[in-house]
Amino acid sequence: MGLEIERESLRFRGKASIAMGIALLALSWAVATYYYRILPDTVPTHYDLYGRPNGWGSKASLLLAPAILTGVGIALLAVIKYRYTMIERYPYLVNMPAFMILVSSDRLTPTERSSIVNMVFEVISIELALLGLLGLEITYFSFTMVTGGSSIGLFSSTLYTTIAIMIAIPLFLFYKTYTKIKTMLSTSEHRR
Repeated sequence: MGLEIERESLRFRGKASIAMGIALLALSWAVATYYYRILPDTVPTHYDLYGRPNGWGSKASLLLAPAILTGVGIALLAVIKYRYTMIERYPYLVNMPAFMILVSSDRLTPTERSSIVNMVFEVISIELALLGLLGLEITYFSFTMVTGGSSIGLFSSTLYTTIAIMIAIPLFLFYKTYTKIKTMLSTSEHRR
């Protein structure tokens, strides 16, 4: 595509979000490892609406949630790390047409393009941190419900809250990013 974009590292917010996401995913594995060692081989794996077990399986099945969320986290890390390579060499992998048109705009300097790329990918890094929180919640409640330490109601309410946050925060940040980009574009028009 031949885009000229200055490669800049993420700002502090992006780096801190990545670190928090990795730490929370690691903590979910620590919780899983702790409980895995003390659980019997067969455990409840499904509950009815009243919190009574109605499905049983191997305790290894409780490791599925942290494994899947860790895999998604690794994929997000790869996308964040190789963001410039994807945009420059494989733009079809970035399925955000408006973003690609904006970044390709000749009205922007290479530094402004880089700033836009980092703003968008910082939101993705925040999603990584929220994914880590979700992983920790699912892991903790899965194992504590098996041992009788927490209720399905508490799990449901915290899970719904986390999912709502996972939707609301990125929407808010994308709106803020959009506002900054509009300002950047109007400033670039005044320079011409």
